[in-house]
Amino acid sequence: FPVTIAESGTGNLAGGDVVYTFTFSEPVTGFTVDDVTVANGSKGTFTKLSETVYTLAVTPDAGFEGNVTVDVAASVAQDVAGNNSVAATQNVQAVDMKAPIVAVDSTISTDTGLVTTISSGGLTKDNTLSLTGSVSDGVSVSKVEIWDGNTKLGDASVNNGSWSFTTIALAEGAHSITAKATDGAGNSTTSTAVTANVDTIKPNISSGTTASVAENLATAQAVYTAVSSDQHAVSYSLKGSDASSFKIDSAGQVTAIESANYEVKSSYGFTVVATDAAGNISEKEVTLSISDVNEAPIAVDVVPAQTAVTNQAFSANLANYFSDIDKTGTWGTLTYSVPTGSLPSGLTLNPSTGILSGTATSDWVATDITVTATDGGQLSVTQTFKLGVVSAPVIQSFTVKDTVGSAATGKQGEELTFTITLSEAVTVSGNGSPTMAFTVDGQDVVASYQSQSSDGKAFVFVGTAPTGNGMFSIKSIDLAGNTLVGNISKQPLVISSVGQTYGGYTVDNTAPTTPSLVLGSGVETGATVAEATATAGVVTVSGEKDASIVITFTNGILS
Repeated sequence: FPVTIAESGTGNLAGGDVVYTFTFSEPVTGFTVDDVTVANGSKGTFTKLSETVYTLAVTPDAGFEGNVTVDVAASVAQDVAGNNSVAATQNVQAVDMKAPIVAVDSTISTDTGLVTTISSGGLTKDNTLSLTGSVSDGVSVSKVEIWDGNTKLGDASVNNGSWSFTTIALAEGAHSITAKATDGAGNSTTSTAVTANVDTIKPNISSGTTASVAENLATAQAVYTAVSSDQHAVSYSLKGSDASSFKIDSAGQVTAIESANYEVKSSYGFTVVATDAAGNISEKEVTLSISDVNEAPIAVDVVPAQTAVTNQAFSANLANYFSDIDKTGTWGTLTYSVPTGSLPSGLTLNPSTGILSGTATSDWVATDITVTATDGGQLSVTQTFKLGVVSAPVIQSFTVKDTVGSAATGKQGEELTFTITLSEAVTVSGNGSPTMAFTVDGQDVVASYQSQSSDGKAFVFVGTAPTGNGMFSIKSIDLAGNTLVGNISKQPLVISSVGQTYGGYTVDNTAPTTPSLVLGSGVETGATVAEATATAGVVTVSGEKDASIVITFTNGILS
C-alpha cells in the first residue's frame, strides 16, 4: 500500500519550518520519525494525527539555498494484514535560507563639497550625498533600502549587482548610513554603516572692514587680524586687487610682503576668505589705510667737487643732490645750510633753493664744505664736498718788435712779432689756427699763431704793421675752435681779457717836416753865440722827430 508526502511550505521558502504530511492509504502501525530521511534540513516535531496521517516539521539548514528532499523508504509501516508499505515518491522543496550580501562604498560623492568625494567619517558641506554599493544573491534581490540610523531614507536603484542612491537634504551633524537588502525569499541583510558629517554653516567673520597702519611698518608686523568662529577648523586666504601685496597665516594674521609707503600708495583693498573644513566660505572686504609719517631727507648721488673762478659768476644747485620722500607739505619742504664762515668770499647759499652762487673775489684752496638739508620736521641729512676758487688764465701782457731798423719803432708793411704772455701755463687742444687782432690808431692788425713757448705761458703771433701812428692794444682773440686750459686752475682761457696796450713799440708812418728856428727874446739875427748867451737868449729848433737840422755859425755868427 502506498504513502504520499505533502509539504506545507511554498517555493523559495525563507525562514521557519516546512511541515510535511505523510498520508497512508489505510491504517498502519510501526511508522516513526526515524523512517523519514531528510536532506539539507533537520527533523523537528513528529506528530501522529491518525492511524493514516502523520506530520513532521523540518527546519532547512541555515544559510542554505537549494532543495530540501524528504524520502520514506519501503516497508517502514504495516497494515492490519501485515502488508508492508511501499516507498513514497520523494518530496523536493526549494528553499532559500541565504541572506543577500550588501555593502555601502566607503567613498561618498559630494558634488558641492570642498572636495568631490569624502571617505567614511569625513566632513562635507554637501547635504545631498551620493551613495553607491554592491549587492548579491543567488536567487534575486527584491530591494535595497537606505537607512540613516533608524530613519529610512528610501530605496536604492539596483542594477546588475550594484546600487546607487542620492539622499534627500540631510540635517546638520553626523549621519550613519546603512543599506538593507531583501531577496525574493524574504531574507534580508543590513550592511556595515558608513558615516558622514554634514556642515552647511559658513564661518562667521567678526573682525572689521577697515584697518590703519603707519607707513614703513616692518613686514613681520601684522596690519590686520581676521577673527572668525565656526564649529570646525577655519583656514584663510586673500583675494582682491591688492591681495598680492599681503599674505595671511593660519591664525588670520595679515602681513605686508613689502613695507607700505604712503607716498607711493596710501590705501589698499583686499578680501579675507575664511573656509571651514567642510568647504563653507565666508568673505569680508577690508580697506587698509596707510598713514603718513615724517621721513628724513636722503642724499641723492654724491655732490661732486666744485670749482669757482675768481671774478666770474658761479652757480651750483646743491638741491639736486638731496631728496625728501615726503615730497610735499611741511615735511617735504627742505631748507639748506652750511656752517657760518665756511664759504669763500663772494659766494652764498640760498637756504630755500639750495643754490650756491655768487662771484668769488679771490682764490680759495679747495676745502671740505658740509651742506645740510633739513625738512619741516627737523630731520636732516648732510653731504660734504670740495669747494675751491681759482683764477682762470688771462692775458697778462704782450710785446711787439720788428727786425727792421729800430726795435721800438716801425712803419707800415714791416713784419711784426707779437709775444703774448698768460697768467699761467696752458695746454692747447685742437687743430685750429688761432689769430689775434691788435689795433693802433683805429687800424686793426690780424696776427697769425706761430708757436707756444716751452713753459706753456707765452704765444707768438706774426702780423704786418698797418697805416696810422701810435702804440698797439689787444683787441680780440679767436681760438679757432681750440681750447686753452690752465695747467693749474684747470680753467679755460678768459678770451675777454683783452685791451692791454704795449708802450714799448710805436708805429710811425708820418714823414718829417722842415725844421724851423726860433730865437729867444733879445737875440737878433746875426748875433754871436756869445751875444746870444750874454743876453740869455734861447735858440729853439722845432721839427718832426728824427728830422736833421743843421745850424751854421760863420765866424761865430749864427747864419
